[in-house]
Amino acid sequence: MMNNKSPEPSKVIAETAALCGEPFFVSIVPVRNRTPEQVAAEIEEQHRLSGLKNFAVIFPLQPQGERPLDKAEYDAAFFRNLQAARKDLSLKVGILAQQTIGHGAKWNPNFDRGLDWQRMVRNNGETTIRFCPMDPRFQEYISTAIRLVTAENPDFLIIDDDCRLSFLPEKHLTECFCPRHTDHFNRKYGTSYTPEELRKAVDQAKPYDPVQLQFVNSGMETITEYVRLLRKAADEGRPGIPMMLCGCAVDEGRNDVWAKEMAAPGQPSILRIGNGYYLEGPPRAITFRSHTRTARQVLYSSKADLLLDEADTCPHTRYSKSARTMHLHIVTGLLNGLDGAKLWIADTFCPNPSITKPYAAVLKKHQGMYRELHRVMAKFVRRGPVVDLPAQDHAPNPAFPRMSATPAGGWAETYLSVFGLPFRWGKPGEPGVHLIAGETVDWLADAELDRILADPVLLDSEAAKRLIARGYGPKIGLTAVEPLTANSSFEEMKDGTILRQSRSPYTLLKMLPGAEVLSTLKFRPYDSDKLTDVAPASIRFGKIIVTAWPVLQDIRIDLHIDRRKLLIYLLSELEPLPAQFVYDGDAGFWYGDIEGGRLMAAVNYSYDPMEECVFEFAELPKQLAQLQGDGSWKSVPFTVSGSRITVPVRLECAEIAIFKMN
Repeated sequence: MMNNKSPEPSKVIAETAALCGEPFFVSIVPVRNRTPEQVAAEIEEQHRLSGLKNFAVIFPLQPQGERPLDKAEYDAAFFRNLQAARKDLSLKVGILAQQTIGHGAKWNPNFDRGLDWQRMVRNNGETTIRFCPMDPRFQEYISTAIRLVTAENPDFLIIDDDCRLSFLPEKHLTECFCPRHTDHFNRKYGTSYTPEELRKAVDQAKPYDPVQLQFVNSGMETITEYVRLLRKAADEGRPGIPMMLCGCAVDEGRNDVWAKEMAAPGQPSILRIGNGYYLEGPPRAITFRSHTRTARQVLYSSKADLLLDEADTCPHTRYSKSARTMHLHIVTGLLNGLDGAKLWIADTFCPNPSITKPYAAVLKKHQGMYRELHRVMAKFVRRGPVVDLPAQDHAPNPAFPRMSATPAGGWAETYLSVFGLPFRWGKPGEPGVHLIAGETVDWLADAELDRILADPVLLDSEAAKRLIARGYGPKIGLTAVEPLTANSSFEEMKDGTILRQSRSPYTLLKMLPGAEVLSTLKFRPYDSDKLTDVAPASIRFGKIIVTAWPVLQDIRIDLHIDRRKLLIYLLSELEPLPAQFVYDGDAGFWYGDIEGGRLMAAVNYSYDPMEECVFEFAELPKQLAQLQGDGSWKSVPFTVSGSRITVPVRLECAEIAIFKMN
């Protein structure tokens, strides 16, 4: 029964300002080794330190023990006592159902194995510790558990990202092949597989065998039904309670559908995408999460109304993620089109103010920046060459996509994102200069390739090789891409400039008549004056440029000023770059149009501080202003030298600056 003191659910979301165009932030607060009174105090202290207003306490609801509902009843009583202990009732406090099906593996080291309910079965035949959402006993339990906790009037309910079947596709593992899921598959497609036969069919399917995509779609339907079950149970506990889904990256194009199913009528669907970067490595490594993974989910999660960043610090210590990089994660998420973030800045094991304070201080300092950036980004049009990101369903083996989903991000991840060069993400066929690398070709249908190749395109040698195999050789000016066994010393551009060659293995581009050599591999033995041509290093055929070297993931040895210079030259042959961030080190750059001007963001991924920021433009700005933590724009001076400007703004490691100009 709904408590009379409970606010109307539609007002709860409105009061978060999510519907008013402001970013939505929610902070997770653990209950482990805490009393309800301690949790209430911790929530209010987080609010004081950070300015945050939305919080969710953690209740793992996966079944445990001989009487699983004991846990849900305990959680419900805990939340009731927490509510009674609260002093500031203006804050919104919801519940994170941290596990329902169960995360499995290292995230559940003490998972209960006693219940004889159906568990998930993987393609390798292993029965996991995760519960199958089709088991009626589990469904009855989870419905009752959700009813019990939502009846205590939380302001909202978050379902964690164990709500999925995709597990570890990059390790060639997926779920579920239990009898119930097999029966669902057979009924959907009119087949008669046994669980063992279906496992074998999916596990050993050749590329593009329809059985894999059929398996993915069948599994999606079972999770959709599970999500509807959760929504129904939540409504029985508290009618119309706002719900939000935490999604996993491998379910792009599906988790937004599930978020839509979770939303109550008249409320926005809210999806926290799966782009977390914790247990972090060097600052530049954030580019993978803040670029490709985020961009993919923004492109293919359009059915959700609000997309939140996973600015997580898991396992919630400063050894895992620093406050500065948490802020960087949030800002790059907003720059890539997100609407806020799910945060976790408290020690899970027990209260520890020393962990929370640095994160909270950064958040409080930049609340105005987040609001203003989110407002400006609503009309942001990113500029630069297009990195085409095909849908996961187009993968040769869609049941086992990589966590990175597709190698399409190679040009951006390996080069542009750390060279300070502008680029944008797009679905296949978006107009512009296209960047295609390697096996991305295998993810693109002929119709998509026809559309892309009608525009200017930069291809690496591996993409060219795959295109030739599909009959596109005449369109890209090549008859073959063959191994190159000859030695070489450097590349020479058309104007005679010599450049260090790539450390990627060069190939021999067999050109059609009409193809033009843009750079040439040269060989000079022992620095003598004997110089010979070896092979084309890059060629142009109409609007298509092909490099003789492949784009390899994270080939750090290939990053140097000469490779950057060559890439700018090749891209400019197709279309001049609108702008660039000039720095001989790891540097990220966003650039595009906003209402009334242009916006750019520059980030220092290097360990060394930048004493100043240097930018180059096709069109110089007249005025420049930098976004401040409070959301204001401060005019900044700059000096001009030719097409470059120098801005006296210092950037420390992992620090970002945002400018607008006209």
